[in-house]
Amino acid sequence: MEKTVKMLCRVLPALLLLAGGMFSSCVKEESSPFGQNSVDAKLPYPDYSLNWKAGDEILLKGSGFTSADEIYVQAVYDEVYEDYDIDGNEVLEVKELSPKVQARVARVSDTELVFVVPGAMYSINYPGQGMNHVYLRRNGQEHLLGLYYYNTSQFLSGTVQPGNSLYIYTDFLDGDAMYLSYFDIDPETKNFVLKGEKYPIDLGTPSSVSGTISYWEYARCPYAVGNMVLVHVRNGEEITPKTYGYPENVTLTFPTYYIYMDNTLAHSVILQWEGFTEDDRIVLRNNQTGEETEAPIIYRDDERLQFDKPESEGSYSVILQRAGEVKVDLDKTLTIY
Repeated sequence: MEKTVKMLCRVLPALLLLAGGMFSSCVKEESSPFGQNSVDAKLPYPDYSLNWKAGDEILLKGSGFTSADEIYVQAVYDEVYEDYDIDGNEVLEVKELSPKVQARVARVSDTELVFVVPGAMYSINYPGQGMNHVYLRRNGQEHLLGLYYYNTSQFLSGTVQPGNSLYIYTDFLDGDAMYLSYFDIDPETKNFVLKGEKYPIDLGTPSSVSGTISYWEYARCPYAVGNMVLVHVRNGEEITPKTYGYPENVTLTFPTYYIYMDNTLAHSVILQWEGFTEDDRIVLRNNQTGEETEAPIIYRDDERLQFDKPESEGSYSVILQRAGEVKVDLDKTLTIY
């Protein structure tokens, strides 16, 4: 009996040490639900009544932050609960993730880092409330910090009104801005790719305000013509309407009939419109050959643009070229005899 007690006294500490190591390993795994992170950085706990929006500033608290740290967010497209852990709790299995989008870091100190929710996530997230992962990238390694819920009700709606004005209905805060832009469509995501210049909107005073929701009945758009898209800017982040795969449903088409063409002069043509800019050019497309040539502009002011007629006979489509890369067909035909 005495020998048994002595043996237990020798073996028991080793058994306790082994058991303690096993226990601490289990606790370490379960206490880090978003992966084994060697960084001290914490997200605010998700508030389900006030979800993050594009342009919001999010505060990370921790230690060891530097200006070299980078933040990325990633939308979760599909997730299901179809497994259980050892305690019977459901485990979330992520099926599909969007590409990661880098977030702009607004401020950083040793103990705090503030990043801005990217406007690009508005187009990436599905309707309703989208779940997003947040990553800290440091020294070439990514650390999954947690998740937040993205409020896709940060809607943006515009309708072209008579007089080349715009009806706008949106979630608008002090410091926000809006403008119009030409665009291409990403063939894979069906989202807008902005191109050319930013064309300002004269918002004036909203027709109505309810909480953070504002609408304007006749916002002035003096430079608008052709197919454009409304862009909302908050805290430097650009937000375009969600296409849901059908960009034509949210494209704004401004008519060309407000541009009047006077073809009565012998050697030149006058276009009258208050929306011309200094960078606008006129391109003539031969309707028989498809060849395009830039027409020499001989006069311009705030309401008129005058250009030379082509020397060759034929039928020409008049095209407005903006910012060197955007072409808007003005639906006007110039015939030279």
